[in-house]
Amino acid sequence: MGVHVLLVPWSAQGHLTPVLQLARVLACNPEFLITLVLNARASARVESASSALPRHHSIKVQVICDGLNPDPSHTPSMDDVVASVPIMQQNLQTLVGDLMASPHPVTCLISGTFCYWSKSVARAFNIPRVELWSSPAFIYSIGFFHHRLIEEGLVPLKGQRSNTWITGIPGLPPMKATEFVKELTPTEEEIQADPEKVPRMLKRLQNTYSEARDQYRILVNSIYDLESQSFDALCEEQVHAYAVGPLFLHNVGVDASNQRFTEPRTSLYKEDRSCLQWLGSRAPASTLYVAFGSDSRMEKQDIQELALGLEASGHNFLWAIRPGSIVGDLSVADVLPEGFEERVANRGLIVSWAPQTDVLSHSAIGGFLSHCGWNSTLEALWMGVPILGWPQRADQGVNQFFIREVWKVGLAVEMDEDSKVSRISIEKAVRLLMVGEEGSLAREKVKEVKKLMLKVTNDGGSSRRNLDQFIQDLYHLAQDRCST
Repeated sequence: MGVHVLLVPWSAQGHLTPVLQLARVLACNPEFLITLVLNARASARVESASSALPRHHSIKVQVICDGLNPDPSHTPSMDDVVASVPIMQQNLQTLVGDLMASPHPVTCLISGTFCYWSKSVARAFNIPRVELWSSPAFIYSIGFFHHRLIEEGLVPLKGQRSNTWITGIPGLPPMKATEFVKELTPTEEEIQADPEKVPRMLKRLQNTYSEARDQYRILVNSIYDLESQSFDALCEEQVHAYAVGPLFLHNVGVDASNQRFTEPRTSLYKEDRSCLQWLGSRAPASTLYVAFGSDSRMEKQDIQELALGLEASGHNFLWAIRPGSIVGDLSVADVLPEGFEERVANRGLIVSWAPQTDVLSHSAIGGFLSHCGWNSTLEALWMGVPILGWPQRADQGVNQFFIREVWKVGLAVEMDEDSKVSRISIEKAVRLLMVGEEGSLAREKVKEVKKLMLKVTNDGGSSRRNLDQFIQDLYHLAQDRCST
């Protein structure tokens, strides 16, 4: 009997990407069957964007309904997603029941950590559940150890974020609340405005992390050497978290000699590949790539300040402004300063969505102004591109802290008390990154991290060993099930 892995991703692109990378890795093993479970909206988005799902005879896609609007242009609220959980759970249970009665019963269920409702399905059929964590281990630690912030009186925040230091998370150095996960550190004023804010937050944390010790594995798309203290802190709590990243470097589709991905990056948006031809006319390391990921939304004022800061910097730039990424559903033409595109026509290009890995590997790129999402961070580090951080939400501020203060592979755009940036701060940061001494130092550090990434994913490397051991354990699980 072969190994049948059921993959259940959280449907946002940042979570879907590493799941598909893992699917490709697992499918390369003999006697492995992979069933990828998507909700209707994620499936429709992938289809509408003409994105390449993993094309392998061992990978099958199964679409199940979650009761939400399947229109790929629709973005459900978090409350809608939470309300849909019982439907998704019931439909997944039905699917697993059918598969368990088939000639290829499920050996293991791997789901995104936030798909907490899959725990009960795995228990119902006595299937080991594995979590795939798509962020660094230090972010998992924040969720797992969050109760300590409450015990120490740090939540709710009682003063200004800029004057409050967050401590008490094992494996995490002290940092200002302005860089911490804002969704997990509400202020007293925010709670007064919404008394249910903390109960909702604690319920989601309970659902997500309360059974962490009981999971068969937690696979983390990260590198042990970059955050050993966080992995060790989780291990001391009997949380079986293992670094297996970067997952894209385990794929047969990565050519380490030229850094390029020969398999396309899964995208839920239509890519404008004409920008690659434009980059071909730029000098080496002369161009700043600007992109804020698949989910961030920015205010009109931020877009305008960014535009004017890029203009004032005097550097070439390629700027991806995703459809629907501007608050108020405004168009690019609605928000750009008057005459901006004409003034920068000889050195700037705006596209709706770029083929990011191809852009980052292009010789013309000398820096990446990023929201510091984890997939984007890993891709930039592998391509040897220093990062200029402007985090937007969730884990991105903490990621930026490690990029700037711990790994020293990038810089940050300076923000004011309200987390706003100005054209002056953008102009200054771009120049520092592209031609300043700070940028040069970050560029050298990135090269060191790139070597580390290759080392840990090569035969004998720590991430490779962890992934190989996991694959062998799946074989043993399948054999044990067959013999009972």
